[in-house]
Amino acid sequence: MTKKMLFFAIPLFIILLLLSCTKKPAQRDNLYPIINSIEASPNIVFKEGVVYLNLAVTDPDEDKMYFEWSCSQGQGEFFADETLNTASNTANPCWWKPPAVESNYKISVTCTDSIGDTPGFVDTNVTVSVSIYSLDTIIGEDEFSSPFSMYLDDAGKMYLTDPGLSAIHYYNGTRWISWNYFGLDTTINITTTYDTTFEIDSTDTTILFIDTTKVVETFIGKDLYDSPSAISVDENMNFVYVANVKLDSTVMSIYDFDKMFTSEDTVTALSTVVTMSTDSGSGVWDTLTDTLLLDTVCLYGYQFRQNDRSDLNSRIKSPYSSVIDPSSQWLYISTEISIVAYDTTWSTDGWKKYWSMSIAKNQINYKGRGLKLFDGDLYLASFGVKKDTVHSLIRRFTDIENPGVPPTEVFEISSDNDTTLQYVSGIAIAQDGHIFVTEGGGSEKSYHRVVEYDEKGDYVRSFGSLGGGDDQFNFPTDIFIDSEGRIYVVDMGNACIKVFKK
Repeated sequence: MTKKMLFFAIPLFIILLLLSCTKKPAQRDNLYPIINSIEASPNIVFKEGVVYLNLAVTDPDEDKMYFEWSCSQGQGEFFADETLNTASNTANPCWWKPPAVESNYKISVTCTDSIGDTPGFVDTNVTVSVSIYSLDTIIGEDEFSSPFSMYLDDAGKMYLTDPGLSAIHYYNGTRWISWNYFGLDTTINITTTYDTTFEIDSTDTTILFIDTTKVVETFIGKDLYDSPSAISVDENMNFVYVANVKLDSTVMSIYDFDKMFTSEDTVTALSTVVTMSTDSGSGVWDTLTDTLLLDTVCLYGYQFRQNDRSDLNSRIKSPYSSVIDPSSQWLYISTEISIVAYDTTWSTDGWKKYWSMSIAKNQINYKGRGLKLFDGDLYLASFGVKKDTVHSLIRRFTDIENPGVPPTEVFEISSDNDTTLQYVSGIAIAQDGHIFVTEGGGSEKSYHRVVEYDEKGDYVRSFGSLGGGDDQFNFPTDIFIDSEGRIYVVDMGNACIKVFKK
């Protein structure tokens, strides 16, 4: 290369080198922040309370993140610290002071990262209830699998069905006791033998005596629950009623409470041999050994077996809830298709059905859910789906004790004109006549909460939201209210009973 050419090449090389050093690197793709969880504590708060809010979020690029909190109703105030001295809706965590109006408020938060002209953002929300009720205690967190239906007696003792464990649970005020047996299987073998020793008179023609021995072998074994559902208690008779849903039928078992939950629960089977004799003259059987009578046996508290009539098995298919009137001894059962009323006075022919009533209405096949008695009237919660639309009803019936005559509907609360109703399940009536229902199921978009109506059916308030928090619900199935106004909610998805008070 000549000196002249080298003279021009060197400056050109330097220029190219400088340009390569100052060239901007290719801009990388921005990765959006990732939300791990959102926390609101408490989820149910008094009007004068404060709610702690925190968004757990990470950014894969480790970019700086910015937050903006808001309330869909535009109410309440956000603060950067718990002392509520610094107003701010951009801090995380932050604190929210709710308005003095009872309602369910949706709190939303948007998280934005800081990169370039195209920042990534994500958002989420959580529901907070402002209510006069608050969580009092949680019962049975370590005892249950999928609690379903409950009964609370006047002494505060609790009875609970648990299909997940194929059991019912009983709380005696001190501890929980579980019970897995719904009835008895019996096998009876009878053998009759004739004694070869006999006496004859002096003419050797007339038999004076023949000894007959009858051996009855009875084997009694326990039948285990499949899926216990509805449960109710007759406090006057001290009987417990439990519906056990089987694949091909439903068995309604009745227990003498005094014989339940005993220390005999390790026994798997019993057997006995009964030997009897008679003489040819009187025909009177004399018991030679102890006799086990099948019509009075009460092993593990089991009192009665379901009858074999097809009506009982078909009409109480998939019972959700049941209630017994202690004065009349009538038992009411809500099922997938109807309410059925029985006289529980037992006979060998089974229960006498007084009436049954389809709960279909307006060409919608409603499914029976919660059922309660109050002041002589029957209250039913039910829902049905038609053309992908959920329809829910709360109905009250009067004249419920007329044999052969279905009751009269007094009023209803319908989701067709009340948007607070969706997928109703359990129902309870407070001392002042207010109606409480639990909602949940069918869809994650459905409410998981408690809704209160007054005695006329007008909406009062609601509280609760979907989640695993202490004061959240996950498919609440039943509800009970005690004489002091405490609200017991069976939270099936969170496997516990949650108690609320004013």
